[in-house]
Order: sequence, then C-alpha cells, then structure tokens
Amino acid sequence: MRIEHEHLKDVVSRLFCAEDVPKNSADFVAMTLVDADLRGHFSHGTNQLMGYLEAIAEGRINPRPDINVVGLTATIAKIDSDRGLGQLGAQAGMQKAIELARTSGIGVATVRHSSHYGAGGYWVRMAIEAGMVGFTTSNDTTATVAPYGSTAPALGNLPFSWGIPAGDEVDIVLDMGTGVVADGKVTLAALEGHAAEQHWGLDSEGAPTINPAHIAALLPFGGPKGFGINLVSDVLGGILADNESSSVIATTPNSRENQTSHFFMAFNISSFTNCSDFRSRVAQQIRTVRAARLAPRTDRILIPGERSEECRKDQLERGINLPAEIRHRLEESIQLRGLKVPWQN
Repeated sequence: MRIEHEHLKDVVSRLFCAEDVPKNSADFVAMTLVDADLRGHFSHGTNQLMGYLEAIAEGRINPRPDINVVGLTATIAKIDSDRGLGQLGAQAGMQKAIELARTSGIGVATVRHSSHYGAGGYWVRMAIEAGMVGFTTSNDTTATVAPYGSTAPALGNLPFSWGIPAGDEVDIVLDMGTGVVADGKVTLAALEGHAAEQHWGLDSEGAPTINPAHIAALLPFGGPKGFGINLVSDVLGGILADNESSSVIATTPNSRENQTSHFFMAFNISSFTNCSDFRSRVAQQIRTVRAARLAPRTDRILIPGERSEECRKDQLERGINLPAEIRHRLEESIQLRGLKVPWQN
C-alpha cells in the first residue's frame, strides 16, 4: 500500500497535537519524519513516532518547550532545548549556526537538554538551502555500538552528516550513523521477521548473529575507523554541548534523563571563495567521479544522498511505500486516539 505523503504528514501532526504539542511544532516535526520516509529512511521516519509519543506521555519529553539561547559569541551559540522534541531543538540549532555564519563566515551551535532529532540529513540540507556547507552530529543516550575490539555496547549509534551544495548536480548529503547499520533497521528487521546481515552485530555472548532480535551490540562501520569517528562525534555532540557522552551515560545509572544533545556547524561559502564557482567546481568533481571506470556488476556510481533524493521524487509522485509493520503500528496508534486512518475507506 502506498500512502500519499500529505495524508501521512497530517495524521502524524494530529497525533502530536493529541499529546499537547502546539500545531506549528507538530506540523514541523511531522514534516521531518515524513521527509525521512519519502527518502526511504524508514528507520528514522514515522517509525520513531510511537517512541516520541510515549516519551511525551511519560513526561520525558516536554511538549511545549521554551527553547532559549543561553550563551552567544560572534561564531558560537549555546542553546537549551528545555526537554523538547529533538527536531525543535535541532531546527533552532542549525538556524542559529546559519545566522552566525552569514556574518562571521562560520557558525557553530550546540543544543543541550534535547531528545532524538531524527535523520541528520534534514539539518544539513537546511545549510545547503542557505547556500552553505553544513555538518551535524549528536550524542545518543542509548548505547548500542560496541567499541572496536569489544563485544559489548558502550557507544551510541551517532549521526555523522555533511551537506554540500553542488550546483546543477545532486547535492552531496553524507548522512550516516557510526554503527554499521541504523538501530531502527535492526528493529524493523525484527518486526518484519527478516534476517540481519552477518556483519551487523553480536549477541549477548559476543558471537555474531543474523537474528535481529538477538543483536545486543552493533559493530562500528569500518572497524577502527568507524569507532574513531564515533568517539569524536560523542565528544562533539555530547561533552562539547555541555551534556555528557553516550559512553558515560550508558554506564552511569539514572543519568539518561535530559542528556541528549546536538552539534551543528555551518560554513558560509562566500567567506572562503566565490559561491557560484564553488558550486560549479563541486559539480565538475561529481561528473569526474561518475566517469571513473565501473567495477564488475556495477551500473553507475552513486553520490552520497543521490539514492535518497531519487526515492523522494518517486514517492512524492506515487505515494510512500511504508513498510507494513510500521503502517500497522501507526494505524493502531491512530485508532487508539480516536482518529480516522486517512488511507482506509
């Protein structure tokens, strides 16, 4: 079943409003989740909704936060998100980084006392739309990734996202987690009864497993290189943001609450070089890379973010092919709150 994206966005917004989230905030967060689904990133789309609603109901997320800048210089802003939905804090963070970069060349913003902010690619695309290069990472208060050389989880599966405008070519959007696979993909595989790939993770005894329900620790992507990027991201998204690292949070009882934080950076291209020339040269770089000799059984070279952009265009036209298990859970949540499922007769 394909679902028209506006229908999905509207019902997600109404579910947030039912939990006392203001309409404008509900609309925005719903848009970010549906954008992830449109791009085929179902692990970070409406699959996250039920967890957000539960956290609001339990008082772990504040539905009406008072988000404030608590520290400011010419290039750096510190923002307190007042335990709000992570997307609201992230919007404030990247907007402030962009604002500072317009006048100072580089803008950095940290956001503390937040929550899960969805797909990192959404925030770096904000920088691209402003004609800038963007970067974001975040800590994660749930340890799911094993450090290289370990068989037990001690780090969050942290986002590592860059956005670069590329003129008449597809923009470069490197949006990845530091684990070999997203936590949500493991959950989705378990819900759908699919096997995990052999290299995804380890069971509670430290042995490789293809049963997603038995994965107790994800492996870092790229072995020691991914572990290194994870560790640095944890410092930027946690400690530098005046919260704590995911590794410390994971090993300290009762320290999770309000410890999610984010890091944003924007580079004003015009402070470094001519904007138009920059975009043209990045576009030429992409064309040169595409022209490289192909490996066997490879039909083309994909630029980071290209597949998700193609998926977005297809699903905007044909509707979102939401995985059945996510759709069923969403329909149950809709009906539980007395709302009508818009794609059912």
